[in-house]
This record gives sequence, structure tokens and C-alpha cells, in this order.
Amino acid sequence: MEKNNQKIEIDGEKQIFIKERLMPARTSGGAFTVLVGAFLVLSLIFSIIITGIYGKNTAYTSQAWYVYLSYLVGPIAIAGVLVYFLLKKKIDFSFIGIKKCEWKYLLLGLGLVCGLFFGFSLVNDLFVTGLNRLVGYEQPISGLEKLDVNAGFIVFSILFVCVAPAVFEELAFRGLILQGSKNAGIVLSVVLNALLFSIYHQNPAQTLYQFICGAAFALLAIRSNSVIPTMLVHFLNNFLVIIFYVCKVPAMPIYVMIIGLAIFIAIAVYLIFFDKNGNQEKTKGVAKEFAFYASGGIGVCVLMWIVNFVVYIG
Repeated sequence: MEKNNQKIEIDGEKQIFIKERLMPARTSGGAFTVLVGAFLVLSLIFSIIITGIYGKNTAYTSQAWYVYLSYLVGPIAIAGVLVYFLLKKKIDFSFIGIKKCEWKYLLLGLGLVCGLFFGFSLVNDLFVTGLNRLVGYEQPISGLEKLDVNAGFIVFSILFVCVAPAVFEELAFRGLILQGSKNAGIVLSVVLNALLFSIYHQNPAQTLYQFICGAAFALLAIRSNSVIPTMLVHFLNNFLVIIFYVCKVPAMPIYVMIIGLAIFIAIAVYLIFFDKNGNQEKTKGVAKEFAFYASGGIGVCVLMWIVNFVVYIG
């Protein structure tokens, strides 16, 4: 593993350097490309098996087992990639953020959830509406919307839509992938992680919201030096989506959205300008090296994003 010197102040006067091991940028960037490849291969295998069994009959797409298995393809692909890097590359668990953190970051995470879910729902709705008016883009119906709402729906949705993505996507994006870009500078590192997170999902209607989520999660992970708070935030965000859908909660009043945005901005300002934990000295060339090794996955995701966008125009 690479090592990086990090400045810290003692008593506001002396400065010393401590050694902190950081994952190489090529490893983290390459992990994204490998992850995208694993996801596509697994999706293809899943489609071939289903098509082989059912042929041209697509009625299965509205059945619960198919919808929930579809949601598991991503986490399973991530699990395989994590096992490969942890065992084959001999990466320690601490490098993917499985470690304790200060309680304040869990509380800050709860605030971020309020800001993201209640504040940016309006922003994302305006984004989708804008796409519709500009080019006629229609947001596709999700698999969950095809299912009957009952006790089983709630249980399986929480497991496959809330828990699995929160655990595995955070280990991948805020652990394995974020680790190697940290010394590119906090702003660039956060933006890169948010970009990869948003295009990985290849969902035009959610791109803006997922970019904001990715940026908030990455910033929280850097400051806390752990993926535990981001797992909590990710889970609660998805959980609120399921609960609001099940309870058929109407559109939120504008003042709730404004309060949510204010909370999010306040926490973001604190984490960016006042909390200096996790800052790294910038190392020249890290961002380019990271982007080069991630470019394969980026290219595939951008292509799939364009396809998904064009398909739902009109």
C-alpha cells in the first residue's frame, strides 16, 4: 500500500507528520471498472437464464421474485468484487472503512438524511420535469411499483432495496473506490466519487439526486474515516422512500423542503469548512491516474445512461 504524510497541529503551534497508508489510485480506479464489468456480466447471465426459461413471455417482470432478484444483482456483483480485492489484492478491512467513528458523525448523518430526502426531492422533481419538457423524457416505472403492497412487500423491500444497497454500495464507493482518490484533494475526491456513484446507476431520472447523495456520502465518509455513518444515511434514505410509498404520503409542503435544504447546507458547510478531519496533502497526478483506471467503467456507464435516456424519450 502507498503511504501519505498528513499534517496535523498540536496546541495550535507545532506541526508534525503522521504516516497514514492510502490505497493506490490505480487500485481504486480499477475497482470501479471491474465493478461495472462484474455488474454487466452478472446482469447478462441473469437475463439469459430468465429468457431461456420463459422465452418471449415477459409476464414474469411483474412478479415479486423477479423484481427482488433484479435488485440483488448489484449487491452480488459488488460482493464478488470486494472478495477479489480483499483476498487477491490482500487489502485490509480498514481500507474499505469498516471501523468505528465518533458519535457526532452518526448525528450529522441523520441531519443529512433530512436534508437529502426532504430538501432535494423538489430539486429532483424539477430536474425530471425539465427533462420532460425539453426532450419528452418519461420517467420509467420502477419494479416495485408493479407489485402489490402487503407485509411481504415491506419486508423484502427493506432487505433488498434498503439494507443490501446501503451495505454493499457504501463498502464499494465510500470504501474501496473513495480510498484511492483521497489525496487528490477533498473537493476533487468528493466530486469524482459522486460522479461515479450517479452514473453507475444509469438512471437519468435519478442522476442529479444520486450525484448529490454521492457527494454527501463521500464527504461524510472522509470526515468520519468510516463507512458506518454513510451506511446509516444510505439505508434511511431508501427506507424513507419505501415508507412514503407504502403510506402514500402526499407531496411535501414547500416549507418542509426549504427547512430540509437549510439543514443540508448547514451540515455541508460545517463538514467542508470547519471539520478538518481526514484532510490529506494533495499529491500531483492522483486524479489523472484514478480517472484513467476508472475510464473503462465510466465509458460503459455513460453509454448505458445514454441508451436508457433515449429509450424513454416520448
